[in-house]
Amino acid sequence: MNILLGVLTVLGVFVVGKKFFNEKTGYVAAGLMSGLPLGIYLSNTTESQVVSVLLITVLIPVFKNYLDKETFFWGLGSTLFLSALVMSRTFNWTYLLVFLGLLLYYQTGFREQMKEYIVYGLVFVSTTFISVEQTLSFGFREDGGEISFFGTYFLDHFKLFLGRITGSVFYSVVSVIGLTGVILSKGKEKISLLIIPLLVHTFSMLSYQHTFQNYPMPKFFYFSFTLLLPFVAYALVEAVDYIPYKKVSLAVLVLLTASLTGIGIFEGVNYREETLLERTESATEFFEQEYPDCSLIVSDIRPIDPVIDGRSYMLSHDEKEKEFYRENFGDCIILYMHRYEIKERHETFLEKFEHEKIEVEIPERYGENEEAWFIKTG
Repeated sequence: MNILLGVLTVLGVFVVGKKFFNEKTGYVAAGLMSGLPLGIYLSNTTESQVVSVLLITVLIPVFKNYLDKETFFWGLGSTLFLSALVMSRTFNWTYLLVFLGLLLYYQTGFREQMKEYIVYGLVFVSTTFISVEQTLSFGFREDGGEISFFGTYFLDHFKLFLGRITGSVFYSVVSVIGLTGVILSKGKEKISLLIIPLLVHTFSMLSYQHTFQNYPMPKFFYFSFTLLLPFVAYALVEAVDYIPYKKVSLAVLVLLTASLTGIGIFEGVNYREETLLERTESATEFFEQEYPDCSLIVSDIRPIDPVIDGRSYMLSHDEKEKEFYRENFGDCIILYMHRYEIKERHETFLEKFEHEKIEVEIPERYGENEEAWFIKTG
């Protein structure tokens, strides 16, 4: 399914390039998108970023059409795609603020269209109420996250981000050319519809606590590089246009696009990191062999549950769960989590059993992935 979504995203990037620049830029952007390493990797996973990126590549040109034509059709379309983007991932609710800000900046005549805005608002609220309610329950966290910007992780993550970029031929070249394209695009009509979401997403993900795990380039920046590619394409098109001979200019453009795309495909195909489900299957196989009588508690039950037929339990912070844990898990419990969650999660887990004086062992890591587990013995 994600392969199909990836193909549709390539088409979406073409539309974005054509809509904001020209048809030639659209073709180059689509070519580069087909070789984006993160896109190649994520097409083999079940990550929600694939859906989010497809939605943003559709939303932006639809929203531009609404600002240009101010018709109810494009307004309702913008509302529905924005609703879908908000619901596709919890941190995406911030794009409501982004697009409202852009609407206030570009739009005029609010009084004349007040009835339409009321309809758009009701449609948005009715389709996103549950998603926004769940997101707001996280609160404004000091350590960065879905809602917080410039959290305590920002500077450290910015350094890591630069390291990941310079460590890749594709991302380093694309970043330099893309920033050049952003500068060259100054003055383009409504270009901030691309630049503002790009900046908001990148800065918010640099603040997000769990952005940097064991990825060569974190999956959260799939969104950023997708929006950057039209600028890369624009810069390339502008550069080769200085060549006086059209055929030579076109040949150079095709060669540059093919070269970058080829490098991206090579990096994407050679990224051998296991998917979350594959890592979970290998880890649970180990648990079954070494600890067949133990119960398994996980911080994220989604990939675990289908692997062991529902014999796992979600780690809960709710104090009401204490009795359930004590009564159902017996003398051996395995707590399975990402290594970056150890500090904040295992202490909560231990508190549930502290009055029982239960010992906790920390076995060696399984393989080379970032998961770890704790075993509670009675």
